[in-house]
Amino acid sequence: MARFFILLLVSFLLLGCTSTPSSSPSASPSASASPMVSPTEAAATAAVSADDLPVFSNDAAPRVTSTMARPSNPDRNQPFILDATAEDDLGVKAISWESTDSFSIQPQSASFDCGLQRTCSASFTFASSADGVKTIRVYATDSTGHESSRSSIEFAVRPFDYQAPTATPAATASGPSGPACANGVCDGGESYQSCPQDCSVSSAAGAACGDGACSSGEDAALCAADCTPIRPDCGNNVCDASESSSTCSADCPVASASVTPACTSNSACGYKQICRDGQCVTVKCTNDAHCGYGKRCSSNSCVRCRSGPYGPAC
Repeated sequence: MARFFILLLVSFLLLGCTSTPSSSPSASPSASASPMVSPTEAAATAAVSADDLPVFSNDAAPRVTSTMARPSNPDRNQPFILDATAEDDLGVKAISWESTDSFSIQPQSASFDCGLQRTCSASFTFASSADGVKTIRVYATDSTGHESSRSSIEFAVRPFDYQAPTATPAATASGPSGPACANGVCDGGESYQSCPQDCSVSSAAGAACGDGACSSGEDAALCAADCTPIRPDCGNNVCDASESSSTCSADCPVASASVTPACTSNSACGYKQICRDGQCVTVKCTNDAHCGYGKRCSSNSCVRCRSGPYGPAC
């Protein structure tokens, strides 16, 4: 019985909550579909044009691909070379270096102009008067001003005072003095092949090979029994590191005292040239890039690198 009254009460409550449909007019479909836009917002939207959109560039920043110090453990005040290579998709503008350490000898400039080469190599020469671990950071810049990340290279300066190596005296032939190419005399140790400035074709065979005397027209190439090598590079039209105007005037001309010196530093000279005795002289190389595969530049001459497990170690 109690359950019947409870059901009857629930039925009355449900009937009382039921309402009839509203007789008010329905809202316009167009009014409910789109919100109202203020005049200010409409003007701002109309003012935006294609020129105001941001422009994104696909130009990638350059990157430094390799750095190397030669030697990596120099003595105090010993010159050492820092080699760096960088590349960029549109061309490298410059390779630069920076450091919080001080150096007693610094390059002419802290940057090397790469001329927008896609791959560029540069060499900088340093020397430190203080021992300890030093750090140099190298970075590259492209034509749009993008800079690469810094590539740090460390080297240990040893606490020893650098002593420049002394030149090894050239081998001498029989007699108290060796020949001097381009002195007008075909000395013993000189031949037409080694010094055409002094020796004629008729003296190419030498005097008497095998008599124990390095005679006029004989040299080590033509008569090794009598002659030893003497300044083999003299007469090749290149002023090598071991030559000077006093030892080989044919390759290293004497600078005239009445003429203003042509240079005071290597930067005043041209390609494959160094400043020596006030004159720009041509050498075989000034950096490793001038030498071929498996060779490096040492004292302005290309020398072979030592062999490593994967090829030349240079």
